[in-house]
Order: sequence, then C-alpha cells, then structure tokens
Amino acid sequence: MSNVVNSEYMLSVQLMFGISKDTKTKYVIVLEDSTFENAIQHCKEKGGFLATISNERDRKHTEEFIKQMYMSDNTFWLGISDRNKERFFESVNGEVIPFLPSFWAKDQPDNGGGTDPTCARLEKEIGSNKYFLNDVDCRKTHYGICEIPKEDKVDNHDLFSDCENEHEDYCYELLAALHRDFSTSNKACENWYDGQLAKISNLNKLLYFSELILNKGKENEDYWVGLTDRDRKGLWKFIEGTEAPFVPELWFDNEPNNNVGEKDEEDCVVATFIDENLLLEDRKCSDSYKFICVIRSGLNR
Repeated sequence: MSNVVNSEYMLSVQLMFGISKDTKTKYVIVLEDSTFENAIQHCKEKGGFLATISNERDRKHTEEFIKQMYMSDNTFWLGISDRNKERFFESVNGEVIPFLPSFWAKDQPDNGGGTDPTCARLEKEIGSNKYFLNDVDCRKTHYGICEIPKEDKVDNHDLFSDCENEHEDYCYELLAALHRDFSTSNKACENWYDGQLAKISNLNKLLYFSELILNKGKENEDYWVGLTDRDRKGLWKFIEGTEAPFVPELWFDNEPNNNVGEKDEEDCVVATFIDENLLLEDRKCSDSYKFICVIRSGLNR
C-alpha cells in the first residue's frame, strides 16, 4: 500500500483517499467511470475490495465519507451483486448480503429492469441527502468505492511518497475528473491531500502547468488555481493569504477585469487555454471548473 499514487494516474485512474472518522477504516474513491468488474480490479490493485453495506453502521460511514469527499452528486459501485444466483445478493468476497428493504431505493431491486445479472450501485435520492441501493446492469459505468483493511497502516502522509507530478519540490494533482466551485475545490484539496489550490506566481510555474495539462490531454478544460481578490477588490492574494504580485505576462489581455457592473463579480482565477497558450483569467467564484491541488505533505525535500 505504500505505492498508492503511481503510473495509473497516466491512465486516467485517479484516486481519492479518506478515513472514516468513526472507524478509521480507509476508503478509496476511484475517479474513473468503470464497469463493475473493472471497479473490482482497481480496488484489488490498491490492496482492498469494493465496499459493501450490510448494516446501518456501514451505510452511515459510507455516506459520511462521500460527503467528506464532496462527492454527493455522484453514483458509485458497491461490492454487491447477484452474479452467482439471481436475486441472491453477495459481496465480492462471497459473503451473503441480507436483504434490508430500507437500504434499497423504492421498488428496488428490480433485476435491473430485466437485466441479469445485476450489480448494486449507491445513488443519492432526488430531493434528499440520503443514499440508497439500486441494482443495474453490471456493464454500466460508475465510480467505485473501495475499502482498505484496517491492518494496512497507511496515513495521508504516506499516500504521496511517489509523486507523478513534481515541480520545484512540490507535488501537484490535476483533478480533471471533477467540476467544483472555487471554495469547494480548495476544501477538496485540503481534505484529500492536506494541501490547497495550486498557485501560479511566475512564468516558469505557468509553463509547467501548461505542459502537465497538455501531457494528460486535458487542455479543453479550465482549472481553478489559488488566486482571489474576494477580500478586497483589486488586491489579489494567493489562497493562503499572501499578496500576489501582478505579473501581466501571466494574464490574458484585459484581464483581470472583475466583470465590473455585473451582479456576480469575478473574484477567483482559472488557468485556461486559448490558441495553445495557458494563461490566467478571472471568473465567478460560484462557477464550477476542474482544479489543481498542491500537496503540502507530499514532498519535504
């Protein structure tokens, strides 16, 4: 488990780690739309298995983890299926999963509307904050939630011992699978990586991020970076509060313009490509974009 961040990232398999506050169980969210079988394999490669829900405690901990990871709008595979015997649900480890009607969505399980076999996904009920199981075709694609056994003693400081995206003694993660507003993006960096939104203070750093994004083929997206003037208009600061010098070469022409006169002014900053050039532009903080995290605990050299 020491090598949890590796070349898989280059194959677009991104991972988010968390620890249940109550049980210290380690969970992993695989940020790739995967079939049920592929999700099982991703979990095995991490030394774990697709998580299951067999009692109220399990459900509570799983829901808390999803909320902690700011993933409440997503749907996830769990390690429950009737692949061996129709309507006889088992975990991926072969354990019988008791049928508890309160855990399933209304009128579920329904055999995937006529599909056999079926696998269980966890989905949020429309109009509420509760999650329920639904059996669907195992060939559908969703994110997955893996559970890592307690005996594998891994903490957040071990997770990034092997950094794929290192620059000037810092480690970076490009979150190209998610869209979040500015504040939620920064909270996600804090929760997942003990970090913050990455800051761009000079051309060297901007060129590094340009190369990173191009190498991953993600240049058609915009990315939040840790720069804002929310506290005082025109006084730009990095996310940790230090004043950011204005470097015109980092910005598009006529930027930042703060969207003056509009109801929601542009107080936060994205890095975006135009004509193959990565430059900065201010946007509304409530907008949702992908984001780049810098990991505080990753490299201490």
